[in-house]
Amino acid sequence: MINKLFYLSLLTLLVAFGAVDSPAETGFSPKVEFTHERSDLPVDAKVHFGRLDNGLRYAIMPNTEPPGRVSLRLYVGAGSINETEAQRGLAHFLEHMAFKGSENYSPGELVEFLQTLGMAFGPDTNAHTGFDETVYKLELPENTDAFTTEGLQVLRDYADKLLIEPAEIESERGVILSEKRDRDSTGFRRMLALWSFVAPDSIIPERFPIGLRSVIETADRALFVDFYETWYRADNMVLVVVGDVDPAAFEAKIEEKFASMDTPTAPMPEVGIGDFTQPEFAARLHSDREAPATRVSILSGRPYQPRPDSEAQRFANLKESLALNVLNRRFARIADEPEAPFSSGVAYQFDFLEFFEIAGVDFTTRPEDWAAALTVAENELRRALEHGFTEGEVAEALANLRADARNAVAAATTRRSRNLSDALMRSIASDRVFLSPEANLALIEAFAENVEVTAINAAFRELWSEEGRSVFVSGNLSIEDPEKALGEAFLTAAAAPVTAPDADELIPWPYEAFGLGSEVRAHAEDEALGIHQLVFENGLRLNFKQTDYEAGTVRVILRIGSGTLTLDESEMALGLLASASFVEGGLGAYNLDQLQRVFAGRTVSAHFDVSTDHFSFGGATTPEDLEFQLQLIAAYLTDPGFRSEAFARAQRQMPELYRQLVSTVDGVMSNDVMRAISGGS
Repeated sequence: MINKLFYLSLLTLLVAFGAVDSPAETGFSPKVEFTHERSDLPVDAKVHFGRLDNGLRYAIMPNTEPPGRVSLRLYVGAGSINETEAQRGLAHFLEHMAFKGSENYSPGELVEFLQTLGMAFGPDTNAHTGFDETVYKLELPENTDAFTTEGLQVLRDYADKLLIEPAEIESERGVILSEKRDRDSTGFRRMLALWSFVAPDSIIPERFPIGLRSVIETADRALFVDFYETWYRADNMVLVVVGDVDPAAFEAKIEEKFASMDTPTAPMPEVGIGDFTQPEFAARLHSDREAPATRVSILSGRPYQPRPDSEAQRFANLKESLALNVLNRRFARIADEPEAPFSSGVAYQFDFLEFFEIAGVDFTTRPEDWAAALTVAENELRRALEHGFTEGEVAEALANLRADARNAVAAATTRRSRNLSDALMRSIASDRVFLSPEANLALIEAFAENVEVTAINAAFRELWSEEGRSVFVSGNLSIEDPEKALGEAFLTAAAAPVTAPDADELIPWPYEAFGLGSEVRAHAEDEALGIHQLVFENGLRLNFKQTDYEAGTVRVILRIGSGTLTLDESEMALGLLASASFVEGGLGAYNLDQLQRVFAGRTVSAHFDVSTDHFSFGGATTPEDLEFQLQLIAAYLTDPGFRSEAFARAQRQMPELYRQLVSTVDGVMSNDVMRAISGGS
């Protein structure tokens, strides 16, 4: 129930540009080992790892969800940072050329061939290019010999058999330029401005994968071939196979298709990303009139320090994760206050391209509240650094961490191959051991047995041990002499004393009884669909279906009322406000923060939505916590909090939403286009 909108948006954007958990290094060298071969962590025994004589590595994982399907990934450890100045954008352009002709598939034939097999271009066969990687993806609809053989042939052609014909290059230039125009969003411009500010002495701001217009328009075939032959080599690739397969049989197929690739005889060229320095203080304003929200960030960076994956390193990562979790909970509590100057806040830490590490806090606010939001961000960060976290805060975060790990074990048998192939590929690319859910749970339980609050506090302080601070503000705003104004606002905030946070006690859960039960009046079963339909004397209708495709999960939806059909045109915004504030208003006995603390370690959730013809409550839980999930929904029906601070917070978010409706493609589509389709109503 914590607002994670920014955090998810940040990760989505970073992953889209290959910025998170990526394997490129300053001074690139081929990686011929798997991380688990030099780690004390137990790799998932279901995965069969191997390596061909030419250096190509592969990982095969049997998985039967869905049955008869196979998910393939070809990872190439090269992206836009591997380009020369004359090649800016060609790593991504080359990805497009993979579908424009190879030795075994003439131009246009590959896409048509895949479509004849029932695969749609996009959902089933696609690729992406990041700063330091290019990944080709293939979802085979059947695990027959014909399909798997052809699927591997497609990937082999990507690996070293592309034609890269001049005529096809010319025909694709317009497609790339169109994509470049599409990517010119507020999020892209902010990210470019941020990395130009954070890492000005590196090539990162000049190597965004979409590239330069001049290169896209004029690059000749020789530049493509040079990049392709330099970086598309067996010892710089990993093949991942997840699905309904026999590992030994598939290993033989890989040997047959890929062993004939050339064995590299020279080391790969080194890639120099540049230098990174955290200044004592720096400030930057990025103004964008199309930005739907104002963002205020405080950052601290340092050069990347290699930390091989091990049990000790995982324990260190867990300490950092718990600390950030607790701080994010504090931000959520403050955001719920009526006069809070921000709508959401998040603390985070990650390493970028194994070049630098960065810790940050980021608040979403209104343009006029940037200084107040910066003050809260600085004060709360410093409060955590000076006074640390409490036993109760850490216990709550730890309980949720353990619950997530237990749920992952329960759901392990129904993990989908598509998701597993991405996760397995990502673990290999980021030099992390691929753990089974059971091993991950054991690791977390061992960590939980001995962790102390003092260690969590120490880990958090280490994240921010660099004395320098950088302030980055972005949005649809202008500030006179921005660097001076931002600096003065930060120094004023830093001069204010901070005290340890107060803690309050929770009353016992009072929502266990809701009056007399009701008898079942009618019971019908649809045998074809496996659905039981019950009608109770009080009018409640229950539809129940037991499934086996999402192990360990129970989904609950309650529909009541008549939705926005009960509203006239002048009241339509009430539905939007209700959807945004009802759950956040908590219950009569607990505000939202207290409610989250009550359910720490349990898997329950509550979502409320106002639809056209009904209101709906929804939640996902486990069989063990189903009773608590039902109690939570019943409590929201009978004793909602309707707290004014939740309504005020929703109101603060509305201007951002309405700006998105007019300044983004998705916003215009959902608002204007859908309104026109439905007759203007």
